[in-house]
Parts: sequence; C-alpha cells; structure tokens
Amino acid sequence: MIRCLSFALFLVLNLSFSQFTFAQIEGEGRVPEVLVVNINEAGAEEIAAKLVGVGLVKARAIIKYRDEFGPYEHVEQLSEVVGIGPKTLEENKDRIKLTS
Repeated sequence: MIRCLSFALFLVLNLSFSQFTFAQIEGEGRVPEVLVVNINEAGAEEIAAKLVGVGLVKARAIIKYRDEFGPYEHVEQLSEVVGIGPKTLEENKDRIKLTS
C-alpha cells in the first residue's frame, strides 16, 4: 500500500513539474512588460534599472542625446550614444519601446 502511494505521489509530482518546464520554453524570448522602457520618456534611473549593461552614467548619456537631438525614432540611434555599442544594443532591443 505504501509503495503504491509513493509511486502515485512520484508520478503526480513528475507530471506537474513537466508542465512548468514546457511553459518556460514556450515563453522564452519574450521580455516581461515591466522590463520594457520607453527611452523617449523615461528618466535615467528607470533606464538604468531596465536595460542590461546600462548604468546611471550611460542612462544619463541616453537622455542627453535625446535632449540634444530630439526623441529617438529608431532603436539603432542608441549606437550614436557614447558607451552604447552593438552588444548593448542587441541585448536590449526587446526591452526598448519608442513613443514620444
């Protein structure tokens, strides 16, 4: 009896964990909305908190560029900001929203 209950418990736990694994695989590649930042409206603290590899200094440079040249029209314009290279741009392209 105990053996049967142990096996049933093992089976139930095994099946429930596999659902979590499949759910994670299906959602891979998506960025949660809370990590998306509008670089045309956000402040330096928000930009630094939401973009990978961007600290407060680079975030301030992003805002300085925005103030000097107007709102960003394309994500690729970030590469014109000192300190933002192709790697940083690639890591964050799904996290950036552009609206003004």
